[in-house]
Order: sequence, then C-alpha cells, then structure tokens
Amino acid sequence: MSHSTNLDFHGLLSNAASHVFATMLSMDLKDAPDAEYTTNGEERVVASVGFGGDGIAGRLSLNVTSEFSKTISAAMLGLERDEIEVPADVNDVLGELANVIGGNCLAALHDQGYLCALSLPSVTRGISLQTNTARGAKHTQVSFDHGQDRFFVSLDFKCG
Repeated sequence: MSHSTNLDFHGLLSNAASHVFATMLSMDLKDAPDAEYTTNGEERVVASVGFGGDGIAGRLSLNVTSEFSKTISAAMLGLERDEIEVPADVNDVLGELANVIGGNCLAALHDQGYLCALSLPSVTRGISLQTNTARGAKHTQVSFDHGQDRFFVSLDFKCG
C-alpha cells in the first residue's frame, strides 16, 4: 500500500483528544495554541502508547498534572475527585485514554496507507518529567486547557 504524507498531525491530535475527552469524560477542551511545556516542579503523569508497522513507528503521549489526573479519573469512573486515592486507578484511566486517542490517530494513519498496531500503554509519574524525541523523529504537540488545568498530547514518529 502506498503512503501519503499529506496528514495534518496537529489537527489529527487536536481532533482525536477533543473527541475522546468529550465522549468518554464529558469534558470540553479549549485549545491552548501558544502554550509551552514547562517543568515547574509539579508532579506529572505521562501515559504513552507506542505504535509501529509498515513504514512508521512512534509514540503518542498524554501529559497531565497529578492533580488533573485525579479529575480525569473521577470523571471516567463516575466518582468524586476526592474518592480517587489509588494510583493504579489513575494509571488505568490515563492508559486507556492514551490507548483510545492513539487508536483514533492510527485509524487516520491507516487511511494514509500506514498499517500499524498499538502497544500496551505505559504510565510514568515524576516531578519535572521531560520526554525526548528520538533522533530524526518528527514531534507534534497539542496543548489544551480545561478550566485551570493545562495538559499536552504529543506524537513522535519516524517514517521509513
């Protein structure tokens, strides 16, 4: 199958994340187009899924504050925010969100001729987390605000 490179990855990420947050969490997101990711000492939670296949490999990441991760988890599990106490519950929710956003992106990649599959999600927690893009990989990041919370969805990939 031939591959097309005419895909708007920024738009793809924005649409996929907005759709998933609206349908799974009943959360409307506001684009934060000029937002820069900074590590300001807050604990962050990063859920990632890898993907690979015919002519492409990469990683999709959802990067939120620890506090916002509890808000997201409460919305998905139908609980009050203060009822979220177990990190494993948060990890499961964020991993599932990364998986579904990644699946939406892979559907668009498939339509462009890239046949690939997702890995299982992984979740990392830490203070001042930074992720690195592999040498030669393309990086696209979308920033969102939900109330006072800002978070990021990124896609790193290599073709060829």
